[in-house]
Order: sequence, then C-alpha cells, then structure tokens
Amino acid sequence: MTADELLRWRCASRAAYQGRSVESIVADIAAARIAVRAAPRVVLRNLRDAICAQDMRGAHVPELPDAAALEGVCVIADGLPGRDNRVKIVCMGGSVAEIISFRDVWAPENGLTDIYAMPDRGLAGGYYSLR
Repeated sequence: MTADELLRWRCASRAAYQGRSVESIVADIAAARIAVRAAPRVVLRNLRDAICAQDMRGAHVPELPDAAALEGVCVIADGLPGRDNRVKIVCMGGSVAEIISFRDVWAPENGLTDIYAMPDRGLAGGYYSLR
C-alpha cells in the first residue's frame, strides 16, 4: 500500500466511523496542517540543538494527529480530560528524542504529573494537578 492509498483508506474509515463525508475529513486534515505549520514552537529540551514541538495548546483542531503525522512534526496539545477532570496535555507525532524530552524535561518543568510516554509509538502525556 502506498502512502496515498493509506491516507485515502484512513480518511474513508474515519468518515465511516464518524458518520461524515470523506471530503469533510480531508478538509479538516488540510485545515489542521495549516494550523500546525502556523503554530508557535515550544522547546522541549535545550541541548546543543534545541528539541522542539509545535504548540497546539488552547486550540481545538480536528484531525490533529493525522495533520502532525503528515507534516512530520511533533505537537503538544490539550488532551481529553481524565476521569477526575484533570487537564491533560499530550505530546504526539514525535521522534523518540522528542517524546523522551517531553517526558523527562518539559512535562515535569511545566508542572505535569502522572507523566507517561511510549517513545517508540511517538506518544506521551501528563496531567496538571487538581488544586
């Protein structure tokens, strides 16, 4: 399967699951790609060369994971609330170095708790504590 075939399949399966048209999924991905490109960058770890991610916090962007993957960039974004309604922050689409930097540096420095990471899957997250 080519990358284009995979993208067409992904859009068709998401459209069927969500009860939407394929065209609306494609349009959301296109809009999300523009938003990702325009987003400010946040430094996850400052080494000789800074490790960064696109900062999508505060914006609801449908189809963000697909857009980040297509753009080949790591993003941090608001996640769905946890069962206890804590604010969740996710880091997705990252390289192993980006995910580890989020987990080991950025998340603890920014007050996140219950931090988790799956570097080989390009995903991490954590929660702001309840006050």
